[in-house]
Amino acid sequence: MIEKALSAPAFQSNIYVIARITNNEALLKKWRNGETVKVIRA
Repeated sequence: MIEKALSAPAFQSNIYVIARITNNEALLKKWRNGETVKVIRA
């Protein structure tokens, strides 16, 4: 499945972080399963 950025909930914010997620297996699994990912601001 490919999600279009135009309709993706992740892009409904004014904060964007573009990062490679395929190296983070746990994050990728949560994303695929539609689970909540806790975001920590530095």
